[in-house]
Amino acid sequence: MYKAEATDPVLAALDASQRSMGYATGFSFPWWQQGLDIQLLNRSGKIGATSLRTISCTEPSQNMNNKKIGRDAMWNGERAKALARDNLGGRKGMRTVEVNQNWTLANKHIRGWWARAVVISNDAKGSFDRIAHVVAILALRGLGIPWPAIMSMIITIQQMQHHIRMAFGESEQSCGPNPSGPPPQALIQGNGAAPAAWSAITAILVDCMKGEGYGYKAWAPISQRAMTLVCFGFVDDTNLILNNNDPGVTSEDLIDEAQLELSTWEGSSVLPEEPWHQKRAIGTWWKWALTENTSPKLSNRAPSFCTTKAGLKPLNVWRSRKLAKPWASGPARMA
Repeated sequence: MYKAEATDPVLAALDASQRSMGYATGFSFPWWQQGLDIQLLNRSGKIGATSLRTISCTEPSQNMNNKKIGRDAMWNGERAKALARDNLGGRKGMRTVEVNQNWTLANKHIRGWWARAVVISNDAKGSFDRIAHVVAILALRGLGIPWPAIMSMIITIQQMQHHIRMAFGESEQSCGPNPSGPPPQALIQGNGAAPAAWSAITAILVDCMKGEGYGYKAWAPISQRAMTLVCFGFVDDTNLILNNNDPGVTSEDLIDEAQLELSTWEGSSVLPEEPWHQKRAIGTWWKWALTENTSPKLSNRAPSFCTTKAGLKPLNVWRSRKLAKPWASGPARMA
């Protein structure tokens, strides 16, 4: 439809005027706030509710504005060099083969130097559905996206009424915002700005991880340059890596440090040395409570709690696939 409108000056001007109104003022049209959720198969033959992927089809003109937000954010990030080189997803000219090449070269470098390293294959489940709006706003503003354009997208998501498409047609009933509760969060699957927002958030996360000393540090023998990588990422699919060249550090100590890296990335860890410094997952609604002088203690089987001066205990369950398992309390742990 939009390709056909582009060939007609009158229709193109009409469409541009409607979309520009929301982009420039932060306004959200009522018809933008109607969404249609479609269930797609993640794997062939598996039709269980937990095995499906929900894609929300929004009004096309509103999603075109979201795509413009994503395109401008990535362009500004590339020009300002504000994006993390560890994450290549959503970036122009970058493909998964580059991520695989970095992964292969790192493995060969580790093997060639007889170094010790831990690689964690981590896949954040439903990452776009866990992004808090305040975090997305700050990250996109950091990449130069205008405030009205962001608010137009956020207001549309918070006020959206979701219908479900099934084999028997579209549902008459819908689920929408709760006027008496907090506004719904997430950037929803199918949002044209969601990958760019995640890339902006990842750049902040990578800087935080480097500040904590996590990552893979090595010397490139050919280019004679020092290099540091925190992860091998492509949008939300992220493999964390950690090494330590100190001969006094045992393999068990390195595994424990990798556990802390995983917990820090997933957002469920609390540093015992700084009990009020909370590491939170971007976009996850964490509930914290001050416990009776307890803090997480890592073990080989299940998380336990040891006595310290003070601590914070996560009350909810973090769900992550592969090496992270859900527990009733405590941080995610490696299997």
